[in-house]
Amino acid sequence: MELYRRHSANCPGAKLGIGFTKCSCPIWIYGEIRGRMLRQSLKTRNWGLAVRRLERIESDPTAIAVARATLADGLKFWETDMRTRGLAESTIAAYGFVVRPLIEYCHRDGSETVDAVTTELLTVYRAQRRNLIGEQLAPATQRKELETFRAFFRFLQAQGWVDHNPAAGLRPPKEHSLPTQPFTDEEVFKLRQAIPKLTNANAESAEFGRHRAKALIDLLLYSGLRISDAAKISRGQLDVATGYLTLRAMKNGHPIKVRLPQHAVEGLVGLPVHHPEFFFWGVDSVRLDTRRHVLARVIQRLGELAGVHAHPHRFRDTFACKLLEKGADLRTVQLLLGHHSIKTTERHYAHFVPAQQRLLDAATASLSFDSESG
Repeated sequence: MELYRRHSANCPGAKLGIGFTKCSCPIWIYGEIRGRMLRQSLKTRNWGLAVRRLERIESDPTAIAVARATLADGLKFWETDMRTRGLAESTIAAYGFVVRPLIEYCHRDGSETVDAVTTELLTVYRAQRRNLIGEQLAPATQRKELETFRAFFRFLQAQGWVDHNPAAGLRPPKEHSLPTQPFTDEEVFKLRQAIPKLTNANAESAEFGRHRAKALIDLLLYSGLRISDAAKISRGQLDVATGYLTLRAMKNGHPIKVRLPQHAVEGLVGLPVHHPEFFFWGVDSVRLDTRRHVLARVIQRLGELAGVHAHPHRFRDTFACKLLEKGADLRTVQLLLGHHSIKTTERHYAHFVPAQQRLLDAATASLSFDSESG
């Protein structure tokens, strides 16, 4: 088996033949392996990588399929697996949104095959992201991107497409921004007071909008749901008699069962039936993303009218922190929020646990530096 560069017409080495390798033209292999003639691209312009691929193919001819598999192939396979496992289309789309810029970058770099991606390449890619998108990614966004890369290459490794996970060696960024904070009681009061101020050119539509806003606020405050989960609440998931709301979190499929107070149940049941299945969908609603954006806009508008920074996730934070203030432990909050791991709950809400804060306060209160005054 031999390696050679397949020169383009305008390459200086085109006239010198396949013996000329000091250019950046695509690298191909040619020769006989186990009685079979083989001539095909190795999908790389890197000579060192091509040598390693050739060695792998000569030791295991079945590796030729993997050696030629591109990141785009890997993403398509990953998306198919996620659909088979029943993940929401919005979740699958979010993963693809993160991976595709990497695919485009590697394609331009000539490293588009799955085994061409190294920790060094990912490090350079992260460093160049600002130039690629025109702005610096927030640390939280970088962390989420890293989690996606690790999951993607972990999947490819499990399938035998790569020998190791190149994203495993990357360190997460430091986060300096403060996390979202729960609403104060005063802010919740202001949001409720702003509901009657919601207007619309159509009186009937305006009345529905106010009713929907009240039902949405009560649902978020008493369930701790993400806005995406709230947007897809269906009538079949609510037991009107007991007030239990049962669903699986769209983000991770974790089961959630929470009891709503009577007034929150009545708010949902009393909504005009614009869709035969979902509480917050209209007759013409066909996309979950559209509904989620509509509901997020309702919250944003209420915040503007109330003079409160109203982000949908603040309702989730308020739900969790109120539970902790009332004495619930982190494990209980984890189950109600639908977190897959308690580490996630601890990372976001441990500093709101009253008992933990009392220990910290007691520790600092014991400090004394009176000797310095002497």
